[in-house]
Amino acid sequence: MKKILSAEPIWQYEGLGLIRIITGCFLIYHGLEVFDPVKMKEYTQWDFFFIGPGKWSLDRALSPKNKMHAT
Repeated sequence: MKKILSAEPIWQYEGLGLIRIITGCFLIYHGLEVFDPVKMKEYTQWDFFFIGPGKWSLDRALSPKNKMHAT
């Protein structure tokens, strides 16, 4: 109980290692989506990607017209 309430870090390096492993797994999983032609074709159909450079805004991304916005 004294160890839990002390200012000493508990499993500091193990926790950081676990976070790095989980982040790496997410990066690998979502990085592999780039090589899936069906999924990439689906993503290009979203209106979010056709706004154009410099024209993106939070208002437009969250507008009800946007297909990505949950209704």
